[in-house]
Amino acid sequence: MSIRKVSLAIAITTAAASSGCSGNRDQPEEVACKRQDVVEAITQEIQQKAINFIYDDYIWPPSGLDIKPFSDYSTQLKSVPISLRDIETTSLQRPRWTFNGRWVLNCRAALRIGIPKQAEEVLKKVQQQRQRVLDADGKFGNESVELEDFTFTATEIDGNSIKAAFRKSYSAPFSLRAIAIAAANSEELLLENALNEYKSADIELNEFWSGMPKSIQYGALPSQRKWIAMKASKCGNGDYLSDNSQRASDRIRSIECHTRMTRDRIHELDM
Repeated sequence: MSIRKVSLAIAITTAAASSGCSGNRDQPEEVACKRQDVVEAITQEIQQKAINFIYDDYIWPPSGLDIKPFSDYSTQLKSVPISLRDIETTSLQRPRWTFNGRWVLNCRAALRIGIPKQAEEVLKKVQQQRQRVLDADGKFGNESVELEDFTFTATEIDGNSIKAAFRKSYSAPFSLRAIAIAAANSEELLLENALNEYKSADIELNEFWSGMPKSIQYGALPSQRKWIAMKASKCGNGDYLSDNSQRASDRIRSIECHTRMTRDRIHELDM
């Protein structure tokens, strides 16, 4: 029998796929889910769908992704490693309604999407980005997002091209999109998070100070002035809030220093 190419109709779900002829010794090897062209086709479809999602975000102004060329995102996305393991063919059939009676494969695998170094710190510090990566059905693994029960279907066709189409859930491309955006915009996202953390701490300190009795404020005023000068000496002056000429990494370090000292000051005043 000649080996045929396959067209994937990908159905990503978290429900268990129906058991069928997995492990059937009579199953033709060339139509098994573990075939390299099947794996390549589903990987390419995950990437393409994720790129389409990023493009939709990119052309929508409120998303803010247009701070960089679209190619930055697509290049970053294509560099994210995707792999499948424990690939099973859960059922294999040739229904009468399919085109030319081609084989229809129901497949199950564990899917791993790698997390690049640039995205690691973002996902550690920025809860919103972490939630976007796991909005679907995945869980964090070792420098990766894992989908343990990843199911799809594949239909074989003649010819050299391999086509794919998703149905139902989009867990894998959703996670891949979020990882690629976090990696491409890591400095911007970390800077935004650092500013938000500092503003929150600063508001908390001002509210705490305003709520103190006037007599205690008066007594604490000398130490407060001393603390303000010490904070500026250790962390830098207020230019970090608006000076875009500084490197993002330098601004982040300065802002995080201000945040730590501000939170420490709240604790000191509250004792």
